[in-house]
Formats: sequence, C-alpha cells, structure tokens
Amino acid sequence: MFSEKDFEDIICKWPELIEDGLILKGRQITLFGRRLDILFEDKFKRKLIIELKVGPIKDEDIGQILSYEGMLLSSEDPTIRIMLVGNRVPPNIQRSLDHHGIAWKAITFLELKEFLNSKNDVTFLKLFNDEVVKIQSSAKLLDEGRKNNVIDKAVTAGDFEYQGNGKYVLKLDSLIQIDVNESCRVIEEVFNKHGFQAQNINGLRYQLRNQAGLINQKINPRDRAGKIKVSGRDFEHVGDGIFIYSKDEGVRLDLKMPGREVEYQLTSHNLWTKNLWGFYWKLRTRAGLIEA
Repeated sequence: MFSEKDFEDIICKWPELIEDGLILKGRQITLFGRRLDILFEDKFKRKLIIELKVGPIKDEDIGQILSYEGMLLSSEDPTIRIMLVGNRVPPNIQRSLDHHGIAWKAITFLELKEFLNSKNDVTFLKLFNDEVVKIQSSAKLLDEGRKNNVIDKAVTAGDFEYQGNGKYVLKLDSLIQIDVNESCRVIEEVFNKHGFQAQNINGLRYQLRNQAGLINQKINPRDRAGKIKVSGRDFEHVGDGIFIYSKDEGVRLDLKMPGREVEYQLTSHNLWTKNLWGFYWKLRTRAGLIEA
C-alpha cells in the first residue's frame, strides 16, 4: 500500500514534482518546535516547508497548516513558504486554501506514475498498481464533472468505505458521507448535491446495508412468535414504491428494494406475511414496478 513515507521518498528524490530549482535541506526535521515533513530551499534562497498527505486533503489539514504558518511566520524568518501537497485536493478545499492564501499542489497517483515512468525509475514504479491509478483517475473525472455541472461517474458499493453505524464515506472524497439507515431518496439527494449518481440506488443501498451487517442481523424472519400477520391490503402506496402500514404510518416499506430486504423491513417492525413473494409481487404491481 502506498504510504506517506513512499510519497515523501519520491518528492525528496524528485523535487521538480513540486517546482523547479528546489534543493533538499532536510526531512522529518524539527523547526521552531514543530515536526515538519520536508524542508527545501527554493531558487530565491527561501525556506519551503512541504506538508505531505497521501490521499485527499481534508478540512483538518487546513487547520494544521494554518497553525504551522502562524507560528513560523512570527519567527525570525518572515519569508518562509509553506505548501500543502496531497494526491487530491477537492474543489471545496481548494477554495478554502486559496481564501487563506495557502499554497497547495495536487499530484495524483497517475501523474506520479507517469513522471516516474518518464524517468525510468523502476524502484518507485513498483509501488503503483492499476487499481490505485484507476481510483485516482476516477477522482479526477469526478472533480471535472462537478466543475462542469455534469455527472461523469456512477459510483458503486466498492467506492465506499464503512465507518460504522451504517455510515459510509466515498473513498474518492471522504468529505462525502451517506447513511444507509436513511431512505434511498435521502441518499440520492446526497449524491445529487455532490454531482454523482448510482445506476441502481436501491441495489447500492441494499449492498451497503448488507456489508454493514444491517440485513443479516440476529433477527430471524421465520420466527413468528409475537409478530403480527399482515397482507398487502394492510399497506397503502404513497408514491415512488413506498408503502405505509395502515395501522402505523411509521412503518414504511420500500418495494424498490429486493424481496429479502422487504422481509427484513417487516421483521424489524414485528410483522410477518404468510407468502412473502406473493406479498412482494402484489405490492410491486400496485406501485407500477411490475407490469400486471
């Protein structure tokens, strides 16, 4: 796995990835009481401090670099430059850094690989694989799509990383979060807000819920003790494949979901039906999801 040390090793060997004329002065050094990643001297003899981050730059990194800058610029050398470097700088982070006047640079895995290939640096090229480059290329397309207000990539379950309690973050941008305890409509609104989509929002939610252990929990749908028997007549369609229980409007079934997910929805509300697939087929037909 590509680490921050790997990134640091590459930058130290090839400082032109940052800018021309840099001379390495030290790495992992302590300056004015702070541990810093890399110290260069630029072509104008000024100190340039590089703070490296593998992956996307995040909100907390801005606070960290502002803290560095505030302390270092108040020292005896007011010409010190500070730059935040990551494999990706999301558009909202770019705007924030620009607003605060903080230098930044995005060097994607794809750009690193292409540069190292041009230098025939086989040692560092071994660190890269097609999957890493594919993810970074997708991230670049996603950013370009947002800038142009179009959607370039349909995300899949594999694009998300589980955080616990039904919450996932997008691997391409950890600032984008979804909660699979929410309805498909709410999740879709999050997607639309950030300019991307899922080809099958219901299938995606089901997959992520299953990965999170929210489908195959220790609730046995075949255990009918204490449960209320229901039929299709007990549910009213309110639109978009959503049905509410006539005796409790808080009970909602999403018939765009797979049958086993609907069965889990019933079980979680202490309900059961004699013929699950007949129940499922009838409600989907009423919702216009199946041609009668």
